[in-house]
Amino acid sequence: MLALCPSFGAGGGNAPSPALLESEVCNRYAKKASPGGSPPPAANAGGPEARTTNPGRRRGAASRTAMAWRAARLRVTAPLLLRQRGIASCIDPSAGLTEEQKEFQKVALDFATREMAPHMAEWDEKEIFPVETMRKAAQLGFGGIYVKPDVGGSGLSRLDTSIIFEALSTGCTSTTAYMSIHNMCAWMIDTFGNEEQRHRFCPSLCCMEKFASYCLTEPGSGSDAASLLTSAKRKGDTYVLNGSKAFISGGGDTDIYVVMCRTGGPGPKGISCVVLEKGTPGLSFGKKEKKVGWNSQPTRAVIFEDCVVPVGNRLGAEGQGFNIAMKGLNGGRINIASCSLGAAHASVLLAQEHLTVRKQFGEPLANNQYLQFRLAEMATRLVAARLMVRSAARALQDGREDAAVLCSMAKLFATDECFAICNQALQMHGGYGYLKDYAVQQFVRDVRVHQILEGTNEVMRMIVARNLLQG
Repeated sequence: MLALCPSFGAGGGNAPSPALLESEVCNRYAKKASPGGSPPPAANAGGPEARTTNPGRRRGAASRTAMAWRAARLRVTAPLLLRQRGIASCIDPSAGLTEEQKEFQKVALDFATREMAPHMAEWDEKEIFPVETMRKAAQLGFGGIYVKPDVGGSGLSRLDTSIIFEALSTGCTSTTAYMSIHNMCAWMIDTFGNEEQRHRFCPSLCCMEKFASYCLTEPGSGSDAASLLTSAKRKGDTYVLNGSKAFISGGGDTDIYVVMCRTGGPGPKGISCVVLEKGTPGLSFGKKEKKVGWNSQPTRAVIFEDCVVPVGNRLGAEGQGFNIAMKGLNGGRINIASCSLGAAHASVLLAQEHLTVRKQFGEPLANNQYLQFRLAEMATRLVAARLMVRSAARALQDGREDAAVLCSMAKLFATDECFAICNQALQMHGGYGYLKDYAVQQFVRDVRVHQILEGTNEVMRMIVARNLLQG
């Protein structure tokens, strides 16, 4: 079962009220923006804006300062808006869940609000990999959500996992996305490893004492994963690896690498899966990539130069690696779609709030029927995407024959629609949405890559079409 930390327990007694949290955020912003912690110039008659000789400039500066101040508050309170306002609305993410699932969701939302959202902008700007925050999440059971309990996992279902990742993503989509990859790696070892491997690797992964990376993509094989070239030559009771992997989340900062390599002939049947540990001779890393989003997780090339790995670190049989990789990605597609749902839900609520308070032409933007219609479309697409993701998660959990194609459909639909939702929310913010003071732009940047990774959305279309045309 999921561990409930007292601070985030079912009663929620230690959770700060929205008003208290907003007050604290506003105070922090005021101290940062104004020496000595004085109120922002818009509210300070002695500030430079108040002394300007141009009333129009004074009003404009005051309005801009007030909007920026509000942006700092809303950056932290997006998950709070989700909990407080979303629960009673047509986009309620708890609709249809069991009481137990609602508790998981509440724990995750509380954690997103308190531990992730206040730092989301800083992690992005300074490219911080928030190891300690993720270890706090692991104390709640989020390090091995669908890993078996005998090796430290929470033993939850794929639907439970989707609910948790959606909630966490409202606080920081980039960090949650890495956690989803880490969980996928832990599940792969738990599912395909032998008992010795499970007990050697999984406990430290589930508590996030150690972190994991998934190594499939190569410089010359992205969507065509079965053409990978990284070789693993058998030498006694070891494999000698040579080659490289590209775009590896966590690369260089993580401890465990689940690597797909070629032990046999060409094609998928020649691929095996091995587990490497950081510090293995011959294992090195490329430069840290500069990315549009996902900046709270490092991305590097992983390089193997005569890297010696024990045969005992192979998961499953020789030639089973591609199958292991694809089964991992089925769940990975649900996970990344769930991260998109959280970002989209937070963006809808931020847009809703902005339309309510922002005035143009003498009235709130919320009175504009065009914007009302666009908001309604965003909400409808969000709920449709959520239903599709949760349906696919159930199919995967049940082992249905069509689970893989349903996961592809869910990933395709949810990541496309959720990016469009976040982008529309930015558009509703106007010029303010393009400023880094406003969280909506970070959600846009962080979810864009979800249409590319875990199988591009073009490949998802190929999988669906192939399924339809087979019969």
